[in-house]
Amino acid sequence: MSSPDGNRLDGEIRTVDGIRHLVGTATTPEGTREPLDYPVDSLTVRNDSIRFRFAPASFLVEGKCSDTTRIDARYEVDLRPSFQLIRGVGEFHRGGLR
Repeated sequence: MSSPDGNRLDGEIRTVDGIRHLVGTATTPEGTREPLDYPVDSLTVRNDSIRFRFAPASFLVEGKCSDTTRIDARYEVDLRPSFQLIRGVGEFHRGGLR
């Protein structure tokens, strides 16, 4: 998943000992890579839609199933006041975010 300004989110949701984690990498437009391994704070599945949030960076991901293996999604990271609001789009498949 990526934003128009070049931020990128690659990862997957894993369940370890009954706790969901988002594991992956966030990449800035400058190429700085931040490893992600954060618990999913909330996960809601309603009909063909999914929404989850994970901390500490306050990522929110929302999406809608487009077929049995893919969800078209958008994400938002609110790091204000230190940084501007980041919004991006992409998709995630069984096995990971893209």
